[in-house]
Amino acid sequence: MTDDIWEGRSVYIKGLYGWTPETWAAIGWSDNRRETLIKNTTDPFIMVTYVIKTSKEASADIRGKIVGFYIVSHQKGHRDEFTDPIHFQRQPDKWINALKAVRAFSFLPEYQPDVYAFDPSLKNGSQGKASTGVELNADKIKELRLLPYIEVPIFDPTYKAGRTIDNVIRVPSLNKVRGGPQNRSGYTVEGEPLETEKELYALCLDGDTSHFLGESANGRKIYKIGLSISPRTRLAAFQKALPEGTYRWKLHRSTRGDKHQPYPHFEAALAGEDSIKEYLAQHAKHLGGEFYAVTDAHFQKAWQIGREAALQEINKERSV
Repeated sequence: MTDDIWEGRSVYIKGLYGWTPETWAAIGWSDNRRETLIKNTTDPFIMVTYVIKTSKEASADIRGKIVGFYIVSHQKGHRDEFTDPIHFQRQPDKWINALKAVRAFSFLPEYQPDVYAFDPSLKNGSQGKASTGVELNADKIKELRLLPYIEVPIFDPTYKAGRTIDNVIRVPSLNKVRGGPQNRSGYTVEGEPLETEKELYALCLDGDTSHFLGESANGRKIYKIGLSISPRTRLAAFQKALPEGTYRWKLHRSTRGDKHQPYPHFEAALAGEDSIKEYLAQHAKHLGGEFYAVTDAHFQKAWQIGREAALQEINKERSV
């Protein structure tokens, strides 16, 4: 898959009350607007989605944000044919005239634009436009094509074992940055191209650390150290891999969270990550991989050292 996923397809935008493609693979209406859309669009077409600002069902961090897009077919059906049974009793008389969505993609959380900043006209009479869908012009489509995105699971009642999705982060070429020194470490970030800006991040495991370690925590917490174009996407992946229970991963620190700009290339962020790990090797308990049990004071020191190392790498590269 490349950016050509946009080529030759009609592109519309529509407001939804949430963004859960894994349980909702439909675009629906309560009237006959579905027929008008079929007449005016390619098969399939792209429906860009934003979360309505007044939604009570969505988390606060995505309200008013353009969150992703569906690839929507012209296959008609009742919405319950294309949604998980958990939704069947949710306003059962609404959105029943549906079109089946066949794939779904999320824009990376750090890059999701405010919908009204993207298109102020959507704010005027937004309820009508949100429910109908608005065709986007070439300039607006170009703006969206600059945003990095990743394919996400979509609800499919005909799911068969072995079906996979493309879990590689896609970054359009116009959004890539100049690379740093040649990567000699052999280390990459799974699913991410090297030639993109990166952030340092630290996840913290929320829960009883002593019980998790099987020994007294002595003021330590468990951290996962890493670098990524999208720490929040990494957080979601790690949280998904953790069974439901009393433990949860939280994004404790990140470059953007510190109000700093992402590092312009992989090598800078890697220098920062390596420096953090070197410090923690002396002042923390290594738990394997990129996981450490460390006190708050030692973590703060390690984080500071990592940021400084990343900036030194940038300055060194600039001076060459």
